[in-house]
Amino acid sequence: MNQKKVTFKKWVKMDIKEFLEIQREFDKKYLEHKNLPVPEQIRHITLHIGKMIGKFSTYCEQQEHGVSYDLTQIINEAIPDLLMHSLRLSNLLNEDLEELYKDRLEILRRKIEKYEG
Repeated sequence: MNQKKVTFKKWVKMDIKEFLEIQREFDKKYLEHKNLPVPEQIRHITLHIGKMIGKFSTYCEQQEHGVSYDLTQIINEAIPDLLMHSLRLSNLLNEDLEELYKDRLEILRRKIEKYEG
């Protein structure tokens, strides 16, 4: 497979809209499945999320058995992939991730306060 080099401008602190735009441009340039129908792209993202969940599951299982586990793969791959897949899905569905996130936090806040109160 042909390896494509990705170069970015010097990173500065960004807001979510800038992350979305960077992801949009990255996907346009490098994503193999960009021309598939949206449901097929979501299916493919779901497969990657499943692989990511496997990494977390392996960590949890190792911890339960008292086995040391190197977190490098989770830190360097799984955590950034969570953001990447959220950005991709938001772009695919033309949703405002910032608003979705704020709304979700508010829903969770109310739910927690209901159970604690």
